[in-house]
Amino acid sequence: MAKYTYSLECPYSEKWNKFTTYASRDFCYGYLSAMRGQAPRLNIRMVRSDGKIMDEIEAYDDVNIGQIAGWPTAEQYERAGNEALQRARIIREKNKKARMATVCETCDGGGVVGSHCGQTPESYDITLEPCPDCNPNGTVL
Repeated sequence: MAKYTYSLECPYSEKWNKFTTYASRDFCYGYLSAMRGQAPRLNIRMVRSDGKIMDEIEAYDDVNIGQIAGWPTAEQYERAGNEALQRARIIREKNKKARMATVCETCDGGGVVGSHCGQTPESYDITLEPCPDCNPNGTVL
């Protein structure tokens, strides 16, 4: 059994929010590696279960215009601008819905609750179950 678990967090409403919890180190490093090539992207960090920040990537605001070679054309800029505006509308709608819901206090938005039992390393067990309050989407309306 792994000594630590890891979570991925991004900033929202002036605080860091977990969007992945109880993940393996390899999963989190793989996710961060994949996100480094995305544009635009939020600031994302990987946090170990003891609170240590293991890795972080900065936010990136530039939008890819789909240029293959040479100088971008006006049409490429317009298409990229329209796609960016469409993404912004979708994000704004999702944020509007997210503001109506609050993060579950029982599971801290993770959707699962855990317990452990046992007195020795040989009999130590960790159990994860769906959160009984939000069951298990992490938000409560």
